[in-house]
Amino acid sequence: MSPGLAAGLDVYYKRSTDTLDDGQFGQAVVLNQFNYAHGFSRGAELKILYAADGIRAYANASHEITMVKHAAARGGGRVQWLTHANPSLPVA
Repeated sequence: MSPGLAAGLDVYYKRSTDTLDDGQFGQAVVLNQFNYAHGFSRGAELKILYAADGIRAYANASHEITMVKHAAARGGGRVQWLTHANPSLPVA
């Protein structure tokens, strides 16, 4: 690398339970919250710093993928598990 130039790369993977997400359905700007039983996030961030001759510049770029499964809807004091295998369960 040239003098004054520094670069870094951060990579991560995280498993999660009870992940909250907001979803918009239809034309109205109304967000519904969903609780997912299991999921994961993975991603990477690249960062570059240049500092020389009175000039300082910083740039970064990142990419993330988050996937979840088994939406849990709360209703009537019980938890209902919604899966693709049984789409006829009621949503409260």
